[in-house]
Amino acid sequence: MTQTQLMNCINEVSFALDDLLLYLDTHPYDCKALQYAEQFTRQRNAAVAVYSRRFEPLTIDSMEVSQDSSWNWILQPWPWEITGKGGCCSCGTMKRDCNTR
Repeated sequence: MTQTQLMNCINEVSFALDDLLLYLDTHPYDCKALQYAEQFTRQRNAAVAVYSRRFEPLTIDSMEVSQDSSWNWILQPWPWEITGKGGCCSCGTMKRDCNTR
């Protein structure tokens, strides 16, 4: 998978998981929904781990200290810099409005 394809996969699984968790707020004893939530959680965790190993960490808990013991989280590309063409926001709004560099 390319970086963009893997990011899309993570976004899709995350969306499904978020939607499922909202459902579980009102149906906490639905066994089938609980099984789906466990399945999607495993899929998301696995995809995030692969992404973090191959590209850069997506979340702070997937961040590793570099070999020279420096904190390089801020040096990683921002989400809109991932593809080089606006990333997750093709209109460029996020890049213009949120760039702190």
